[in-house]
Amino acid sequence: MLKVTTARWYTPSGRSIQREAASTEEQVDQVLRDATGLVDTAAAADTAGRPEYRTDSGRTVRGGGGIVPDLLVRRDTLTGAEQAFISALGADFAKYRDVLTSYALELKDSGGPASEAFSVTPAMRAEVLRRLRARGVEMDDATFAASGRFVDEQIGYEVARYVFGRPAEFRRRVGDDRQVAKALELLRRAPSPRGLLELTMAAAEGCRTGC
Repeated sequence: MLKVTTARWYTPSGRSIQREAASTEEQVDQVLRDATGLVDTAAAADTAGRPEYRTDSGRTVRGGGGIVPDLLVRRDTLTGAEQAFISALGADFAKYRDVLTSYALELKDSGGPASEAFSVTPAMRAEVLRRLRARGVEMDDATFAASGRFVDEQIGYEVARYVFGRPAEFRRRVGDDRQVAKALELLRRAPSPRGLLELTMAAAEGCRTGC
């Protein structure tokens, strides 16, 4: 089955929510410009040419740039050490994934861990390194150790999936999600929907001046 969108979605103010961009990277750049107000000369000209609309509360929003988050939480990216680890794996990345899966399945068969809230231990990480080397993957101790956080997360997701099921893996991934964590923080502090908007706008203003 093929589903094709042939129309546009407009907000009550008349603004289309579609973002016009040639690539994912360009979409991210547009969001960063609109959310932070940090623009270069070319970007400023592009932003200035977009039509303006006003929401019911009086806020000015621009068309042609999609929906801009009230509060921008930047995506978590790999550190230099983690990128070096991925580069060191190179063509052996599939072996790394296979090691994680086979190790998780063996842990399931052996009856552990007992709780989906388990912590990845140094021994588990060392076992993954041992298995990598047994599969012929060349990996020095320093490169592997420097990417410990990334490897621990990957082990955790894989073990949660095969030992406790996909919902457990999803809960673990959500627990590591920066955007979800920020949303939950604001929701816990907000006494009402209006209070949530006020908190969000205050946090966004703080980011524009000092984030």
